Amino acid sequence: MSLRKAIGIVAIVSTCALLLLSCTPRPITTGQTAASPAAASAPAAAQAAAPTGPYAAEVKPLSTRECAACHLGVFNTIRNSKQKHQLECTFCHENYHVYRPGKTKWADIMPNCLKCHGKPHGDKMTACLDCHVEAHAPKTIAATEQLQKGCGVCHGQVAGNIAKKKSAHTTLGCTTCHAGKHGYIPGCMECHEPHVANQPNEACLACHPAHTPLVIKYPVTEPNATCAACHAKAQTDLTASATKHAGLTCAKCHPAHRQIMACSECHGQPHAPAMLKQFKSCGDCHGKAHNMPKMLAPKK
Repeated sequence: MSLRKAIGIVAIVSTCALLLLSCTPRPITTGQTAASPAAASAPAAAQAAAPTGPYAAEVKPLSTRECAACHLGVFNTIRNSKQKHQLECTFCHENYHVYRPGKTKWADIMPNCLKCHGKPHGDKMTACLDCHVEAHAPKTIAATEQLQKGCGVCHGQVAGNIAKKKSAHTTLGCTTCHAGKHGYIPGCMECHEPHVANQPNEACLACHPAHTPLVIKYPVTEPNATCAACHAKAQTDLTASATKHAGLTCAKCHPAHRQIMACSECHGQPHAPAMLKQFKSCGDCHGKAHNMPKMLAPKK
């Protein structure tokens, strides 16, 4: 073998050795990591083990916004009323979409008012929805016949007064005046004519308490025109009178309705007792208190 051929064979062997070394895996040095074949295949295994199908995912309870999608009217009622029932729907409706006609009792799945509110009106009034007809806005109370049956439970003093002090109001039901909704207070002129033109409602109530209207009270400063609505002749005579009585208010001599003061309460006894024995009253000489134009001759 020639020297040139031997050198060629050595070159070929060296080249093959270098190629083999370049294909050999290098050892892992500090700070480097490499995933094992098992680790590399873990995500694929976990994905294969995960449950599939429409009922596999975890479902959270319905949110109030989701309830509103089907129950928009109820949602708007709660929102617009701005009352204390602005709660999450599931706070009250612990069970929902479980009603089955003939198999489920409605009362068993509807929220029970007593659970949160107890018995605020006592044992006699526990049918909450008879008055609070809109549970989602409970302060919106309709003036229904059912409501009228329980008015006395909360308004006992009023019920007692209107029954004891008889008047035309005694024969009326509460909702005749307090109509439409709970808390409505009517104006007197909705049913009655005023004593004088443009008389404000406050003037009516100053004399006539609404629930005991015949228990009439008024201040001593009450204008005579108020009294004149019923006592026109007395007011006409008093106005035309030339005596000091014309400058007084009716209430000065009539401090309570239909009360007539004795003359002596203001005038004392201006005449001798012997003289007074001859007459039954001051009016025998002085005529009527509303009109005393002149002295009258004693009656024989």
